Amino acid sequence: MTNYTYNHCPIAVASALLEPRWTMLVLCELWSGNTRFNEMRRGLQNMSPTLLSTRLRQMEQNGLLKRQENTATGEVNYILTETSRALEPIVDALGRWAHCNVESKPSLERPDVKLLMWDMMREVDPAVMPVSNRTTILFHFPQLPKFRENQWLICPPSAAVELCAIDPGFDLDAIVTADLKSLTSVWLGNSSLKAEIDAGQIELAGDPHIEAGIKKWFAQNL
Repeated sequence: MTNYTYNHCPIAVASALLEPRWTMLVLCELWSGNTRFNEMRRGLQNMSPTLLSTRLRQMEQNGLLKRQENTATGEVNYILTETSRALEPIVDALGRWAHCNVESKPSLERPDVKLLMWDMMREVDPAVMPVSNRTTILFHFPQLPKFRENQWLICPPSAAVELCAIDPGFDLDAIVTADLKSLTSVWLGNSSLKAEIDAGQIELAGDPHIEAGIKKWFAQNL
C-alpha cells in the first residue's frame, strides 16, 4: 500500500489506497461488468496497457480485486472483492457530487465518439425497451468521418448491450441522428434531450416505443 503521513486519519488511509491515477476508473470498469484486460482497455482508451497492468497488480496487492485465471483456457478475469464492492456506492455518490458541482465544459471541447458510445453501452438498460426481441439502434453523426459516423447499439432481451462500429446487418428499430457535442452534453447532463431535439441538434426516428425507451435511458443516466 502507498505510504502516507497522517496514518491516524481514515480519510488519509482511503486516499492512499485510491489516489494512484486511474485506480477509481479501473474500479468503474469492474463495476460495469468489464472483467478482462482488453475490455478495460476499450473503456480506458487514454491509459497505456503498461500502466493498466501495473495498476491492476497494485490493486490486487491492496485487496481491491482478485486475479482469476482459467487454467484450461488461460483466460484471466479480474474479480471484485468485498472491499471494492463496498466502495461502489461511495464512488457513485462522488460522481453525483461532481455532476452537480464540477465544471464539465472541458469534456465538451474535444468529444470522443468512441468513449461516448462505450459509456452509453455500459449504462443503458435494455429492460426499458418495450419489446421482447432484439433491439437495434443506429447512432448517426453526420459531421464525423465516414469510418466513424455510424455506431450501432444492439440490445438483446436477456443479455448485455453490444456496441458495433460496423453494420451488423440487423433491421433498425430506431435511428438517432446527432451532433456529437450535443449528444455528449446531454449524456453529461449539461443540457436536456428535449432542448437539443428542439434546437435541431438531435433527431430521433423509428418505432415510437423505442424512442420512449431511449429517452428513459438518458433520464436514468442523470
